[in-house]
Amino acid sequence: MSLTTALWIVTWAALILLYLALLRVFHELRTLRAELASSRLNTAGQQPIDLPGWQEPEARVVLAVDSTCPACWATVEETTPLSGATKIILLTHEPAATWAAVQDKFDVREDTAAWTALAHLSAPIVLLVGPSGRVEEVVLPAKQGDAQEAILRWTAMKGDDRDAELV
Repeated sequence: MSLTTALWIVTWAALILLYLALLRVFHELRTLRAELASSRLNTAGQQPIDLPGWQEPEARVVLAVDSTCPACWATVEETTPLSGATKIILLTHEPAATWAAVQDKFDVREDTAAWTALAHLSAPIVLLVGPSGRVEEVVLPAKQGDAQEAILRWTAMKGDDRDAELV
């Protein structure tokens, strides 16, 4: 066998191995996508979050925030325009005076027990909380606009138009 023939055989063998490796990567990617899709659709297996001692007449939008978190301040700033039509609760473990700058726009609540129930999540957390304190939906904003989008979606679910009031 000549050297050229041997090089061609080795080259083709390497290309076939690369092709098989690429197929395996695509298979893993497809499996991961399917797993993510099923976890979004199937929330029955997830442990529900209940905020202890929570009583409200209707579902409320809650922002769980910490004053040492820059993303929390950005989320509060982003959702401030919505706080007029939608009564948003600002949930914190700190004294309410820490959030004095926004107390006129949000219902600031210091609730250590509720904060502890959410401690496994990373602030800022945007929640839709039912009247009994059961968290119906959770959004962990990853980029600017995520919190506002979730609140507008929940407001639209409550009424036909985006300006509907969610108490």
